Amino acid sequence: MKLAGKVVAITGAGSGIGRALALEVARAGAHVAGLDLDRARVEETASLVRAAHARCIAVQGDVSKPETAQAFHAAVIAEYGVVHVVINDAGIIQPFVPFSQLTLPQMERVMGVNWWGVVHVTHAFLPSLKTRKEAQLVNVSSMGGLCPVPGQGVYGASKAAVKLFSESLALELEGTSVGVTTVFPGGVKTNILANAPDISAEEKQRQQGQSRDYGVSAEEAAATIVNAIVKRKERLTVGMDAAVVDKLTRLSPKRVGHVMSLLMQHAGISVKET
Repeated sequence: MKLAGKVVAITGAGSGIGRALALEVARAGAHVAGLDLDRARVEETASLVRAAHARCIAVQGDVSKPETAQAFHAAVIAEYGVVHVVINDAGIIQPFVPFSQLTLPQMERVMGVNWWGVVHVTHAFLPSLKTRKEAQLVNVSSMGGLCPVPGQGVYGASKAAVKLFSESLALELEGTSVGVTTVFPGGVKTNILANAPDISAEEKQRQQGQSRDYGVSAEEAAATIVNAIVKRKERLTVGMDAAVVDKLTRLSPKRVGHVMSLLMQHAGISVKET
């Protein structure tokens, strides 16, 4: 798929991979529509895209709400008339605690953004994608959706749900003009931790200090994802860690889970029930 002249809609476009994706597709000649909960950030992304000599609209909204997806679709069609690529990138993580220490509202927020956000946006945009001769739906899962990670069980469940949903959609859409790409990022240097609504400022500072140099940059991740869109790949791991976990999980998911548990404990994160 050539992106020049295409319209690309991106959720979570206010920062991190989402912003990097907006700039990457703009450089490829695409028109951009960005959605984010933070109005100032998504408008800043739009300004950066326009500075790169591409068109961009910014929409503020909460992807966990179906009306946001409908409003985003309406805004894209009103501005451009068509949409060719939809990237479901918006996501949040949970506090690094065992399941019993999570509250129901915390779990609902994670599932609302990571799972229902993908469902709502896909449901709103898919009919328009199917009218194009060539279109692509890109759903960002996670390395955490491939293997068990203690202390991130609800987050992992939300991303595993995105994985199976996307893979099922790919089968359902075989023979149509719409391709589906499922993305599994490993460690990426973004502000997903800083944006986590239910993690304390103290814990954020501690975790950011420990993970500052871990993972690929958002720009590297975006370039890899855009290359997958162009080649219409069905499956993509981002980063060496995700590639290794992907392979090892197929051999022994529980053993990989134990490794993850040890890594979490080494980082000073308590993930055991007491």
